Amino acid sequence: MSDVEQPQEALPETPTEAEITPEAVRALVESLRDAEDPTAALAELNELADWRVHGKVVDAVVSVAEALVERVMAQGEATPAAQAHMVILLAALLPSGKCSGAVDRLFVRWVRHAGTFGPARATPPAFQHEAFVQRMADLVGWGDLEVARDRDGLQRFLAWVNGWALKNRFRVRRTLDTLRRNFPAPGLWEAVTFKG
Repeated sequence: MSDVEQPQEALPETPTEAEITPEAVRALVESLRDAEDPTAALAELNELADWRVHGKVVDAVVSVAEALVERVMAQGEATPAAQAHMVILLAALLPSGKCSGAVDRLFVRWVRHAGTFGPARATPPAFQHEAFVQRMADLVGWGDLEVARDRDGLQRFLAWVNGWALKNRFRVRRTLDTLRRNFPAPGLWEAVTFKG
């Protein structure tokens, strides 16, 4: 071995925030649409962090997410990784209020898909957002989700919520009480309990 050090290749510099444009992020998002692995592409969408809800990018994020969700659902039951990445993505999109119609359609499709949510889909407390339950309630109220037609999906969703930390379940109690009063469905809304 030589005692002479070999020069190392310089790593490319990380672009500054000013150098990252919405157009560049939008192009990156669009490149994920046809990714070989739709679950990995959902993970990459989540790597965009705040860019997911940026006004000039969010419509592309939602459109690409819809295409990826189609492919995930075509595979049958969503893997735990796909469920986790969708929860992270929806946790960012639902409260943003941006592209709400498209986000609502995406959420409804995910609730209706037989391989999503459920009691075995544990979610860290940081992603147990009230916005999930509030939006589900809004969609029931608006008729986009119907108690009779979507009961299976709602049961899986509520079983998922029942797996949340107790304090997070208490945060959604009023919303669930309102649903109980306005949309009676014996055994449905009671799936979320408030005991440790």
